[in-house]
Amino acid sequence: MKNNGNFKNAGSSRAKTWRNILLILGAVALIASYIADIRDPHPGMETQDNRPFVEQALKDGFQTLHARVTRVADGDTVYIKDDEGKEARVRLLGIDAPESKQAYGVQSAEHLKRNLRDAEYHVQVIYRGRDQYGRIIGKLVADGKDLNLDQVSTETPGSIEII
Repeated sequence: MKNNGNFKNAGSSRAKTWRNILLILGAVALIASYIADIRDPHPGMETQDNRPFVEQALKDGFQTLHARVTRVADGDTVYIKDDEGKEARVRLLGIDAPESKQAYGVQSAEHLKRNLRDAEYHVQVIYRGRDQYGRIIGKLVADGKDLNLDQVSTETPGSIEII
Protein backbone atom coordinates (compact mmCIF):
# COMPACT_ATOMS: atom_id res chain seq x y z
CA MET A 1 0.00 0.00 0.00
CA LYS A 2 1.39 3.38 -1.03
CA ASN A 3 1.78 6.06 1.62
CA ASN A 4 1.86 9.47 -0.01
CA GLY A 5 1.91 11.42 3.25
CA ASN A 6 -1.77 12.40 3.14
CA PHE A 7 -2.82 9.42 5.23
CA LYS A 8 -0.65 10.51 8.14
CA ASN A 9 -2.03 14.08 8.00
CA ALA A 10 -5.59 12.82 7.69
CA GLY A 11 -5.27 10.82 10.91
CA SER A 12 -3.73 13.75 12.71
CA SER A 13 -6.48 16.05 11.45
CA ARG A 14 -9.16 13.59 12.53
CA ALA A 15 -7.62 13.33 16.02
CA LYS A 16 -7.52 17.13 16.33
CA THR A 17 -11.15 17.35 15.27
CA TRP A 18 -12.22 14.81 17.91
CA ARG A 19 -10.07 16.54 20.54
CA ASN A 20 -11.72 19.88 19.73
CA ILE A 21 -15.19 18.32 19.86
CA LEU A 22 -14.45 16.80 23.27
CA LEU A 23 -13.05 20.09 24.56
CA ILE A 24 -16.17 21.93 23.42
CA LEU A 25 -18.45 19.31 25.01
CA GLY A 26 -16.46 19.54 28.24
CA ALA A 27 -16.75 23.32 28.27
CA VAL A 28 -20.51 23.13 27.64
CA ALA A 29 -20.86 20.61 30.49
CA LEU A 30 -18.94 22.90 32.87
CA ILE A 31 -21.06 25.91 31.94
CA ALA A 32 -24.27 23.89 32.30
CA SER A 33 -23.26 22.65 35.76
CA TYR A 34 -22.38 26.21 36.82
CA ILE A 35 -25.77 27.52 35.66
CA ALA A 36 -27.58 24.64 37.37
CA ASP A 37 -25.69 25.39 40.60
CA ILE A 38 -26.81 29.03 40.47
CA ARG A 39 -30.46 28.18 39.82
CA ASP A 40 -30.69 25.27 42.26
CA PRO A 41 -28.86 26.25 45.44
CA HIS A 42 -27.14 23.71 47.62
CA PRO A 43 -29.17 21.95 50.30
CA GLY A 44 -29.80 24.25 53.23
CA MET A 45 -29.65 27.42 51.13
CA GLU A 46 -33.26 27.36 49.95
CA THR A 47 -34.58 29.30 52.92
CA GLN A 48 -33.98 32.67 54.47
CA ASP A 49 -34.16 31.13 57.97
CA ASN A 50 -30.53 31.47 59.03
CA ARG A 51 -30.72 30.09 62.55
CA PRO A 52 -28.88 26.88 61.53
CA PHE A 53 -26.31 29.03 59.71
CA VAL A 54 -25.70 31.13 62.82
CA GLU A 55 -25.26 28.00 64.94
CA GLN A 56 -22.84 26.49 62.38
CA ALA A 57 -20.92 29.76 62.07
CA LEU A 58 -20.28 29.76 65.81
CA LYS A 59 -19.02 26.18 65.60
CA ASP A 60 -16.70 27.19 62.73
CA GLY A 61 -14.94 29.87 64.80
CA PHE A 62 -16.97 32.91 63.84
CA GLN A 63 -17.94 35.42 66.48
CA THR A 64 -21.31 37.01 66.85
CA LEU A 65 -22.44 40.21 68.46
CA HIS A 66 -25.80 41.80 68.95
CA ALA A 67 -25.94 45.42 67.90
CA ARG A 68 -28.09 48.28 66.75
CA VAL A 69 -27.35 49.88 63.39
CA THR A 70 -26.87 53.62 63.92
CA ARG A 71 -26.17 54.64 60.32
CA VAL A 72 -26.12 53.18 56.82
CA ALA A 73 -23.16 54.58 54.89
CA ASP A 74 -24.06 52.82 51.64
CA GLY A 75 -25.34 49.46 50.42
CA ASP A 76 -22.42 47.51 51.90
CA THR A 77 -21.29 49.48 54.98
CA VAL A 78 -23.09 50.27 58.24
CA TYR A 79 -22.20 51.75 61.60
CA ILE A 80 -23.24 49.85 64.71
CA LYS A 81 -23.30 50.18 68.48
CA ASP A 82 -23.09 46.93 70.41
CA ASP A 83 -24.77 46.08 73.73
CA GLU A 84 -21.76 47.46 75.64
CA GLY A 85 -21.96 50.81 73.83
CA LYS A 86 -18.91 50.22 71.61
CA GLU A 87 -19.19 51.64 68.12
CA ALA A 88 -17.83 49.98 65.01
CA ARG A 89 -18.07 50.05 61.25
CA VAL A 90 -19.23 46.86 59.50
CA ARG A 91 -18.53 46.01 55.87
CA LEU A 92 -20.98 43.42 54.54
CA LEU A 93 -19.10 40.26 53.63
CA GLY A 94 -19.17 39.29 49.97
CA ILE A 95 -20.81 42.47 48.70
CA ASP A 96 -19.44 45.35 46.68
CA ALA A 97 -22.35 47.75 46.41
CA PRO A 98 -22.11 51.00 44.45
CA GLU A 99 -21.06 54.08 46.39
CA SER A 100 -23.77 56.65 47.09
CA LYS A 101 -22.67 58.90 44.21
CA GLN A 102 -22.51 56.02 41.70
CA ALA A 103 -25.39 54.66 39.66
CA TYR A 104 -27.87 52.75 41.86
CA GLY A 105 -25.90 53.69 45.00
CA VAL A 106 -28.84 55.47 46.62
CA GLN A 107 -31.22 52.62 45.77
CA SER A 108 -28.82 50.06 47.25
CA ALA A 109 -28.54 51.98 50.52
CA GLU A 110 -32.32 52.51 50.66
CA HIS A 111 -32.93 48.80 50.18
CA LEU A 112 -30.68 48.01 53.14
CA LYS A 113 -32.37 50.72 55.25
CA ARG A 114 -35.81 49.24 54.49
CA ASN A 115 -34.69 45.83 55.75
CA LEU A 116 -33.15 47.38 58.85
CA ARG A 117 -36.31 49.40 59.61
CA ASP A 118 -38.32 46.16 59.48
CA ALA A 119 -36.03 44.78 62.22
CA GLU A 120 -35.99 48.07 64.15
CA TYR A 121 -32.27 48.31 63.37
CA HIS A 122 -31.39 45.36 65.65
CA VAL A 123 -29.00 42.89 64.05
CA GLN A 124 -26.66 40.04 64.73
CA VAL A 125 -23.23 40.55 63.21
CA ILE A 126 -21.45 37.29 62.40
CA TYR A 127 -17.79 37.82 61.67
CA ARG A 128 -14.31 36.39 61.91
CA GLY A 129 -12.09 39.44 61.61
CA ARG A 130 -11.44 42.95 60.37
CA ASP A 131 -10.04 44.42 57.19
CA GLN A 132 -7.03 46.72 56.73
CA TYR A 133 -9.23 49.74 57.59
CA GLY A 134 -10.36 48.28 60.92
CA ARG A 135 -13.88 47.50 59.71
CA ILE A 136 -15.58 44.33 60.87
CA ILE A 137 -16.16 42.13 57.82
CA GLY A 138 -19.33 40.19 58.47
CA LYS A 139 -22.83 39.08 57.79
CA LEU A 140 -25.85 40.96 59.11
CA VAL A 141 -28.77 38.86 60.26
CA ALA A 142 -32.02 40.51 61.36
CA ASP A 143 -35.00 38.49 62.58
CA GLY A 144 -33.47 35.36 61.01
CA LYS A 145 -33.05 37.07 57.64
CA ASP A 146 -29.65 37.23 55.92
CA LEU A 147 -29.37 40.89 54.94
CA ASN A 148 -26.20 40.32 52.92
CA LEU A 149 -27.98 37.79 50.74
CA ASP A 150 -31.03 40.00 50.49
CA GLN A 151 -28.89 42.87 49.17
CA VAL A 152 -27.90 40.84 46.12
CA SER A 153 -31.01 38.72 45.65
CA THR A 154 -33.02 39.34 42.49
CA GLU A 155 -36.09 37.73 44.05
CA THR A 156 -36.54 40.43 46.67
CA PRO A 157 -39.09 43.13 45.84
CA GLY A 158 -37.27 46.41 45.39
CA SER A 159 -33.84 44.89 44.88
CA ILE A 160 -31.72 45.82 41.92
CA GLU A 161 -31.47 43.16 39.25
CA ILE A 162 -28.28 43.22 37.23
CA ILE A 163 -28.60 41.64 33.83
